[in-house]
Amino acid sequence: MSRKAINITILLTVIILVSSFVKITTNTEFSSITYEYFVDNNGDATVKILIKIPLKEGASWIYVPNNISWSLKVIQGEIVKSTEVPTDYLFYNNYSYHFLGPLKLKIEYFFTYASLIGRDKALFFSPLVYFDGKLQCTVKVYLPPTAVLLETDPGIYLKESTSSHLIIQFSPIRGATRIKILYRTKETKLTEIRKNLGIYDGKQITVTILTHPRYKSIAQRIVETYKQAYPLLRKVFHVDLRNITIWFKVPTIAEIGVMGYVPLKAKKLGDIYLNILWIRTKRGFFEQIALHELTHHFLWRAGVNPYSLLWFHEGCADYFSVKICLENLKLNGAYSRHKLLLDIIEDYFRKYGKNIGFIQHWTVWSKPKNIQLYYAASYYIVLTLGIKYGNLTYYSRVFKKIREAGGVDSNNELIEFLSEAAESDLSEMFLEWGFYIIKSKASFSKVLKIIGVYDLISEVSNPFTDILVRRSQKEFSGGNIVQALYYTLLALIAEYPASIIISAIIIIVAITLTRKVGDEDASQESKGAENHRALHKIN
Repeated sequence: MSRKAINITILLTVIILVSSFVKITTNTEFSSITYEYFVDNNGDATVKILIKIPLKEGASWIYVPNNISWSLKVIQGEIVKSTEVPTDYLFYNNYSYHFLGPLKLKIEYFFTYASLIGRDKALFFSPLVYFDGKLQCTVKVYLPPTAVLLETDPGIYLKESTSSHLIIQFSPIRGATRIKILYRTKETKLTEIRKNLGIYDGKQITVTILTHPRYKSIAQRIVETYKQAYPLLRKVFHVDLRNITIWFKVPTIAEIGVMGYVPLKAKKLGDIYLNILWIRTKRGFFEQIALHELTHHFLWRAGVNPYSLLWFHEGCADYFSVKICLENLKLNGAYSRHKLLLDIIEDYFRKYGKNIGFIQHWTVWSKPKNIQLYYAASYYIVLTLGIKYGNLTYYSRVFKKIREAGGVDSNNELIEFLSEAAESDLSEMFLEWGFYIIKSKASFSKVLKIIGVYDLISEVSNPFTDILVRRSQKEFSGGNIVQALYYTLLALIAEYPASIIISAIIIIVAITLTRKVGDEDASQESKGAENHRALHKIN
């Protein structure tokens, strides 16, 4: 064969192989899913999902909403069997199906509050995007044409502007995802919702909510919640508030998890800000957030220092908001907050035990990485004491004592007030939780427990002894160690006349220990002051 013939043969072979490869590639189709969100000026969206699977038969799945109606249209192929079951996602079910293909189907539904709108910004937060991982996914969001993109998560793949839409495309998407887009909108005048909560001590208390007009009905729900809750909280805290102002806030992407907040100012708390993303929850959840922030105002007015007692502020804010929502207002959506916090703390207890003293170091200046654990531990303590000593009635006694004292700034003072209201020394309980208590009575509580003084006179035959025991316990709970010992001694003598020598020994030992603890307390306070000053020198 000539060289020319060989070259021609090689060329023809290459052409045939390339042609075959191109043909094979062209005929190969991938399974795909496309989500499209058409968002209107009110923030509502029409959702269209197109699924294409070129197989002759098979099975697949997708998560769909369970609280709104959705439609499914089979364009090509046949679905021979399907099931829809609940999932860990509260508002979504898993729709699974077997099919004969090639399959082409379309799912469509209308989604309220897809974008949350403020004065001049909006946040698009998509319904859950979750589907069979064998499908290749593309997501397209069609925003109003006046939208100005600020930030997205995940990053965008393509962006296109038309006369009718700003189109943003994301690809590829894997796993359970929410598409988040923060964008600027035309400025809208906020609507003011105002309601009188009632007249208390001759003063009219008013709540005002500033919101985008789209959320007027939600604002009405919140002011009604405040109207019902205010007299309950007033009875617990023994204070009245000045007029209350609330802002419905559009969060940035980084702020999505912040449900609400109250800025701390020098001499007062600021207005209440509520993250309106959380209106997309079960009724009662958003109300609980609103009451949580209102409770902070009551705590501040009652004299609880949020700078040094943040754990108690947050624990009470969750406790009172959840309890009032569930028991007084019958708003069951608040239960999810209760369950979340208890699940977190119970998991912690299983792994690490019940030492949760770390919350006493929680401050407004630092945000812990596992902040939900701090909320959970704080809630657990306030809830535990409430259940044991009388819930709202108990805390009404606590805050009455705090008010009479002019406020509370430290854990040591707080535990005294909690103990007095409980008519029981709670030092041991807080020591077991890992709290550092400087008070002498905390260590002395251990002494009494070890030697069992009160156990010796737990069952008395002399009525006078019972009076002395109660007086001793009351003095001890108030931190009056000497008076408590005095009445304990008298009780022992009254019940057991032969116990004079034993009582004398106990008093001598106790006084010695008390002096020692007092010296240690002074030393610890000095070291604490040195550490505090040292912090100011760190760059």
